[in-house]
Amino acid sequence: MLETINFDLFKIEPGEVMLDVGCGEGRHSLSGKFHKATILSLDIDNNSLSKLKQKLDGQNISYNGNSVHVIQGNALQLPFPDCSIDKVVCSEVLEHIPEVDDCIKEINRVLKPCGGLAVSVPARFSEILYDHLADEYLGKPGGHVHVFSRDELKEKIAKNGFEIWKTDTGHSLHFFYWLLRSIFGIEEEDNLLPSLYHSFLERANGSKFWKNVEKDLNKLFPKSFIIYAKKEV
Repeated sequence: MLETINFDLFKIEPGEVMLDVGCGEGRHSLSGKFHKATILSLDIDNNSLSKLKQKLDGQNISYNGNSVHVIQGNALQLPFPDCSIDKVVCSEVLEHIPEVDDCIKEINRVLKPCGGLAVSVPARFSEILYDHLADEYLGKPGGHVHVFSRDELKEKIAKNGFEIWKTDTGHSLHFFYWLLRSIFGIEEEDNLLPSLYHSFLERANGSKFWKNVEKDLNKLFPKSFIIYAKKEV
């Protein structure tokens, strides 16, 4: 449940190159859903990359049968040649970037013709609710600078050279975690109720039962909105 992108839909084939833009600590880069691929894990934040490297025990290493390369870089200036990447994952990143269109255009530049793009952002309803309940949610330094409606994000991706083939929602169980954080203090990670719920999320991860529950709840309380697209030729 920690992965926002569904790799059963967005398949990474053996031999392909996947770029994880804004990889953070590597929750998509280190997925066990694909093998024998080259994974380029890029983030601007060195602290997150250091934690990813600790998981890898080095910068470039084979992990789950994939060759993983950790790269410090800017999503607005990707350090890769034109048309060199097969698939791009950009999960929970665009809401942090003022120049959203420039970022999508840069992703388009490095993707091969008909290359795949999987994007996720926080759902509009949850963002507005958390901001209403919490004093410091939107607009804080390093935080979210955009709140996207589904139609707005679809329009931005389509106008920058992509054909959308599927949309989805996800992370409804995490919706309630951030709801508790917003009620009891967004900076108070150790508050009792959010901490207890976070422990539940860790135990529920990997459970088929809770995966099915979350699938049903995604229709009502999505935490994330997901778009799957391909680069137009």
